Amino acid sequence: MRRTTHYDSFFYPLDAVENWNLIYGRRGFLQYQFVVPFANGIAVIDDVLDRLQHASFTPTLAVLKTFGDWPGGMLSFPMPGYTLALDMPVADGRVIEVLHTITAAVTTAGGRVYLAKDAVVGRDDFAGMYPRLAEFRQTKERFDPTNRFRSCLSDRLGLS
Repeated sequence: MRRTTHYDSFFYPLDAVENWNLIYGRRGFLQYQFVVPFANGIAVIDDVLDRLQHASFTPTLAVLKTFGDWPGGMLSFPMPGYTLALDMPVADGRVIEVLHTITAAVTTAGGRVYLAKDAVVGRDDFAGMYPRLAEFRQTKERFDPTNRFRSCLSDRLGLS
């Protein structure tokens, strides 16, 4: 059956659920998304899910997709491989510790974390994820030598 639907209900389905945000409790949730190469991607995703299950964390939303080849920018997230996006309740602060171990596994596998959704990546993992980081630093120094353009994320990752 084909039908036409308004873009608001298509792109924002949770808006139809009253108080959907309360499902996560007072501490809310964080989103965590990573991509890993096809070559070992299924094994890495299995490992991530095992780590979450072992720690008794259940994502409230999970989306698995694939990325094709893309000639992205210096800090571009997409790369050929599998990407998994997770919504994780923060009711228990241990979720951050578990995500740190997952980040290390993703980095070791040659993957990266999506910076637009990031709340946990540290400087060392960040440096290992983005092979064009040195080029980005040079460009930033050239156009922003006094670090006027910065954020909490750029401070945490050592980009300021």
